[in-house]
Amino acid sequence: MKPTRSLVAALLVASTVAGCGTEATVDTSTPRRGGELVVASMPTALDPVYSTLRSNWLAAATMCEGLWENDSRMGVHNGLAEDYQYDGATTYTVRLRAGVVFHDGQPLRAGDVAASLRRYAGSSPGATFGKILERVSAVDDLTVAIELKQPSSAVPALLATPDTAAYIMPASLVADVPSKKPLPRITCTGPYQLREFVPDRQVVLDRFDGYQPRSEPSDGGASGAKTAYADSVRFVPYNESNVLNQLRTDAVDIAPSGPLMDQLPSYQRDDKLNPVVVPGGQFRLMQFNLKQGPATNPKLRQAVQRALDPKQIALQSLGSPENFLDDSSMFLSTSPWYSPAGKEVYKAAPDVDGARRLLAESGYDGSPLRVLYRPNRDPHAELVRQQLRAAGITVELQATDETSFTSRRSDPSQWDMFLATGTSYSDPLTVVFLSSGFPGWWNTPEKNALLNRILSAADEPGRQAAWQELQKLIWTDLPFVKLGFEGNLAVTSTRIGGFAPSLGTVRGFYNIWLGH
Repeated sequence: MKPTRSLVAALLVASTVAGCGTEATVDTSTPRRGGELVVASMPTALDPVYSTLRSNWLAAATMCEGLWENDSRMGVHNGLAEDYQYDGATTYTVRLRAGVVFHDGQPLRAGDVAASLRRYAGSSPGATFGKILERVSAVDDLTVAIELKQPSSAVPALLATPDTAAYIMPASLVADVPSKKPLPRITCTGPYQLREFVPDRQVVLDRFDGYQPRSEPSDGGASGAKTAYADSVRFVPYNESNVLNQLRTDAVDIAPSGPLMDQLPSYQRDDKLNPVVVPGGQFRLMQFNLKQGPATNPKLRQAVQRALDPKQIALQSLGSPENFLDDSSMFLSTSPWYSPAGKEVYKAAPDVDGARRLLAESGYDGSPLRVLYRPNRDPHAELVRQQLRAAGITVELQATDETSFTSRRSDPSQWDMFLATGTSYSDPLTVVFLSSGFPGWWNTPEKNALLNRILSAADEPGRQAAWQELQKLIWTDLPFVKLGFEGNLAVTSTRIGGFAPSLGTVRGFYNIWLGH
């Protein structure tokens, strides 16, 4: 009988103890091929177009590629596109890379791209692209024409993976499958291919020997060359309370989320763990229900914003101010979308007396505001309640699990506010909570007009000017309260090499190796 990985790990630990407590040093400095990489994350669905939950996209990001791809700082680069031309009006002409094949051996052709993008445009993740798409068609085997209903210089950003789910698959697989129905299997062009998907148990990917990488070096993100060092990658369920022990015993190799930042010093002292911090990788969010209930009152929203203390909330999550960036921008200063617009509103908090005055102006009657949160993701919930109570706002915290949270926030009758987390984005059009359909339902003529300007501007300066106005409007309307940036944490075992910090919630697990 073949021993399980857990048994092997246990035997290794026992062997170490028997050997007077000494361990051989694992060399992770030199890339090497071989072994199985185990990731503590289990997608509920493999088809990224079918799901808006980004944690479901991790397996696809390891198997699949798009026309354009994001680097580790969320910049946009050519992927399956060799080059492209935009006529400044409504047509993109994209030349595909030659010699690329799918996992089933079929060559990549323009018809595959057209079918994949049509399906993506009809999906929830691809709704913004679908809004402007007139048609997409094959000009010849390696040339695709993307025709728009209106001018837009945003198409590369709207289709850059893994910040979006615009992955390319064979037309034979996707052409007749609507986006609301999951694909039975994933076939792509990336460095790993699907061997097995057992729901709630595991996803196993194997190295694809027919993979054709780009020649540019990788910076740790999705752009450039991708190397499948591990023979296979396995995604497994994990218990957040036990994932660190799984890492210590090599039962898993990477926990891309789960470990909390406030324990970072203890992780750094643990010679079995390698914590990897992405500075400014996420921010906390208080989302308001703008469809019905007390949060439709702008004065009440202003009072909530004034009552919250971003630094103290970050300290609750981080344990120290070391990984906190006190900034009102929706994008980091390294992004071309960075903007200080609205900082005077952000900097006005905390102001308890000001919050009380705004609360009196709102006519608030003292009724409890229902706040949804997930205990495992939102350790600051009780502190938020205390800060709001100090300003005279009564809060009813409602703890939910991940599944209940997703379903309950879709029903405007069940909540007034919820706690969420934003991440790093490549473009304002990929920020999910700016969508009119995102729970919260910020849907005003002024906001929609500015989003359309960002979408339809003919050049980047025009798009960025519209974004400056939209960020100002965010702090004026307060559809949500964006708090400061926090570091984002992943933890690996010390036998993993090549795992580099990367912005965004989705990454592929290539260019990573097991030490020896």
